[in-house]
Amino acid sequence: MLYRKGAVEGEVPSFISNFTSSLKYDRKIAKATVKVVMAHIEHLCEINAINTNICHKILETLKELYGGILEKYPNGKFEDIHEYIEYYVINKLGEDVGGYVNLGKSRNDQVATAIRIVLKDEIINLLEGIIKLQHTLLNKAKEHVETLVPGYTHQQKAQITTLAHHFLAFYDALDRDYERIHGSLERIDASPLGSAAMVGNTIPGYDRAKVAKKLGFSKIVENTEDAIASRDFILEAIFNIAILINNISRFVEDLILWSMNELGYVVLPEHHVATSSIMPHKRNPVTLEVIRAKTAKVLGYATSAYALLKSLPYSYNLDLQELTPILWEIIDDCKEILAVLSDLLSKIRFNEERLLKSVLENITLCFSDLAEYITLKYNVPFRKVHRVLGEISKRKHITLHSISEYLREKLSIDIKERELEEILNPIHSLKRKSVTGSPNPKEVRALINKRIKSLLDKESKLSRLRSKS
Repeated sequence: MLYRKGAVEGEVPSFISNFTSSLKYDRKIAKATVKVVMAHIEHLCEINAINTNICHKILETLKELYGGILEKYPNGKFEDIHEYIEYYVINKLGEDVGGYVNLGKSRNDQVATAIRIVLKDEIINLLEGIIKLQHTLLNKAKEHVETLVPGYTHQQKAQITTLAHHFLAFYDALDRDYERIHGSLERIDASPLGSAAMVGNTIPGYDRAKVAKKLGFSKIVENTEDAIASRDFILEAIFNIAILINNISRFVEDLILWSMNELGYVVLPEHHVATSSIMPHKRNPVTLEVIRAKTAKVLGYATSAYALLKSLPYSYNLDLQELTPILWEIIDDCKEILAVLSDLLSKIRFNEERLLKSVLENITLCFSDLAEYITLKYNVPFRKVHRVLGEISKRKHITLHSISEYLREKLSIDIKERELEEILNPIHSLKRKSVTGSPNPKEVRALINKRIKSLLDKESKLSRLRSKS
């Protein structure tokens, strides 16, 4: 091992070196780490900290390594990717040249910088995945503006809504997830490089801001100890992703329930279901179940990340290398979930006949409309109407005639059956909803158009951001 000379010497048993090495996890940041070293060496050359000839030789070697590091990736022997990169340069150029590669920096600021570079790119990948899913939701919403569905509270049929309205509810939750995740880029987009181990370096003229700009950062993490110690940007990313995954899981749970034989509201795409090894009739919603399971896994990882940092002293501790794999695992799971769910929703079919029957078979789904109507037209206290309609709802057989008779008896009001039929008609119920954001088809179409414009604008801005990364 390159670093085990001087204060610490001797061979390390393989079970110990494997236990403490982060090399197997560093593949994710390998290219970014070479990029960080190159920017650092370029700057050392610019401020005449090292000989120009030495600088050029190191840079040429680093460029060669950058182009093929994943193909040349080591399997063992090294503590981490940082040691391997320095070893590679020294092994090729000799210590008299390659020995300058770590001047003025540490693995501490190098790894923190590389993580931020990769995380910025991964955050953009996630944002693109959210946008793709949102496009799918809007397309489905446009198809189902007037497709009636029973809305549920407490997992009991409550009121009438539409598939489009339901899709927009999930779309808007994703919009907030997008804003949270996008907002975290501002905190990620800051370079720790030049902080060295924790207090910076003594190289005259070293300009951290210039090196940050070379690496595509807009600013630096100013305090050098904070630059090394802080991983709150990782916790923020994990927390935001956990909220996103949680929102997705709730929507997925609806689809799983709706696919039950007892409901039969949806028909899942063939490649998103699997049959049983013993029961040939089964259509198990396997991809949705895996999404639900991965949500639990992400929440568990998030808890691990917070626990890992909770009592960790400033500034650098090797505990931190156990945090980064958690981050990458969560991001990889999230990207898969977004892609799988987007594909499923683009191909899902809804049993509109079954949905309509589920709405029409329960006249009480419009009872809240009727209660408001009676209160406003006949000036009867809402709570009194609520109680009387609740009594009616307990009856086994409810007809327009029986409702009219009971209202006459209990509230002394005369509502004709034709009037009741109008109030309790599901389509008319939706059209009477005049508040912003309601499932009124006219309102929903306006909301869809508004979101299409917003999404296209968001997509354009993200594309520009991608071009800068």
